[in-house]
Amino acid sequence: LIQKQNMINGYSNRIPPSLALAQAAIESGWGKSYFVKKANNIYGQWTYKGRGIIPRGREEGKKHKIKIFDSLQDSVRGYMHNLNTHNAYKDFRAMREKMGDNFDGIKVDVEDLGIEINFSKTRINSQIIEHIVKAI
Repeated sequence: LIQKQNMINGYSNRIPPSLALAQAAIESGWGKSYFVKKANNIYGQWTYKGRGIIPRGREEGKKHKIKIFDSLQDSVRGYMHNLNTHNAYKDFRAMREKMGDNFDGIKVDVEDLGIEINFSKTRINSQIIEHIVKAI
């Protein structure tokens, strides 16, 4: 699906499949997380409106929910949309533009791409992501 969406989105919006897979593996606990099973949410994306699951242990006063997707494909599309539009990933987009034709092989630290991974309230070391990306 990532490769198909990359073709639809065009060159400027490409996401390396290896990065998407690595992030999916970590965020979803290799596809075993509650949110994958109950909400088709691979990447732990939040919503402030619409359908969602209130995460256990959400701090008092917080309003976010874990977004419910109709399908796993919709979750991937949402992930790609976030990377291509959200301000938090502007460094990723800038690095992607600099890499041009070399974007198929990530040759920079994942931290430099502006990708932040969270799983079970624990920040994941970017070296783990790099290891998975290089193995794919």
